[in-house]
Amino acid sequence: MLNTIQFLQALGSHPMPEGEYSEAVKALGIKEPELAALLNRDHAALAELLGGRPNMFFGIMAPNEEPLDDEELPPEESPEDAPSQSVRLS
Repeated sequence: MLNTIQFLQALGSHPMPEGEYSEAVKALGIKEPELAALLNRDHAALAELLGGRPNMFFGIMAPNEEPLDDEELPPEESPEDAPSQSVRLS
């Protein structure tokens, strides 16, 4: 497993040409399930074999900010409220 993770890390830092990929994977000396997942580029199978999470979520929390009340929301402009443009002819 460690060889597979190190390989993926190196691949992320230094991409290799398509022709060299399969040879590099075969040279890792890893077990058949991991080898097949890498050769088939099956990220779901590889994540399962390596104990990865099936889903990830990224969110930003702002602990020092409080939600705005409805009264504090800025008014929305409608097309009727927008100032009209004037044209000056010379």
